[in-house]
Amino acid sequence: MSIFSDKLEKYVEQKKMPVYTLAKICGMDRSLMYKIVHGTRRPSSVQVVEKIAKSLELTPHDRSLLLEAWHITDVGEHIYYERKIILSLIENLHPEKKVLGEKHMESRKEDYVSGQELVICGKNNVNTCLKMLIEEEAERPSPVFRMICQPETSFLFEMLAVYCADRADCEVRHLICLEESVEKEENRYNLQCLNRMTPLLRSSCKYKVHYYYDRVQSHFYNMNVLPYLFLTENGMVQMSPDFEYGICTRMPEK
Repeated sequence: MSIFSDKLEKYVEQKKMPVYTLAKICGMDRSLMYKIVHGTRRPSSVQVVEKIAKSLELTPHDRSLLLEAWHITDVGEHIYYERKIILSLIENLHPEKKVLGEKHMESRKEDYVSGQELVICGKNNVNTCLKMLIEEEAERPSPVFRMICQPETSFLFEMLAVYCADRADCEVRHLICLEESVEKEENRYNLQCLNRMTPLLRSSCKYKVHYYYDRVQSHFYNMNVLPYLFLTENGMVQMSPDFEYGICTRMPEK
């Protein structure tokens, strides 16, 4: 059993919903759902957890608890709470910073151009920040985008591919870590990275990739809180690997 499966089993019992019924509503295999509920399998993505929460008709509060339980199970309890503590520390060290959350992000876009350093919570908010920086940089002659991140960050790569598709004057400088293990699963990861980078490789922009080999899992997903970086002439975003948290700044000295 896991923290997630314990929480899910509790909700299934509360709703008095048979596992096969839940599987049917979710459009999933019954045996797979049984394994998820009893902790021998973990949902492959947060989207699957969202689908289960919706099928169980959970309240917003219970939905958030189930999602949190999934994130804890995904990265490990120690790492999850360590990240929360460090993020809280960042906010407490800079009380003058504004923290942008899901509900009021769209109405506070002016904060991005204010020059103030912002702590960002929520993947949609991080993506919004990246989009604004990309759009702003794309308006400059000979735009340059610099990034340290893995290609799992599909939103960022798709946005860059759109804005750089026909821009021969545009330059993208990318630092990426490739998996050093020769095991089949890890080796497949490198091929997946190359596949996700293809739109930029095919575009007209100057896509300059620098790579090195390391154990990706230990390098990016264990102890590093904000290892990803996206940099333009006028702004910078540091991000967690899951894009759930970030710090945006437009301060030149940073």
